Amino acid sequence: MNGALRNALTNPWLASLVSFLPIIALLACLVYACRGRCLDGGVSTMPWWAPLGGLVGAFAVIAGLLFVNKVGAGAFAGLTITANILMSLVIDKFGWFGMDVHPSPAGGCSERL
Repeated sequence: MNGALRNALTNPWLASLVSFLPIIALLACLVYACRGRCLDGGVSTMPWWAPLGGLVGAFAVIAGLLFVNKVGAGAFAGLTITANILMSLVIDKFGWFGMDVHPSPAGGCSERL
């Protein structure tokens, strides 16, 4: 879908904007429906890096718009999934972003070498 959007609009930045507009509209409707209850507390106590998840998601969408037609949907999905799995393992191993540390199963590869 993102590849077709980019082809139709030519400009990847405009395609990114068009891709995010429905999300922004949906979130605005949800906030309005909550009448502010969704926004109670938490913002002042969240870690500084918490909102960066949205930037990572935006980067993924823009990367898809730029590269999916060049490398193919399968290769792009494979690279994305591989990057997610590898980053998840690093986050688990070191306990980044407030996660509990989860050591590698069976001690990891380092004990076998």
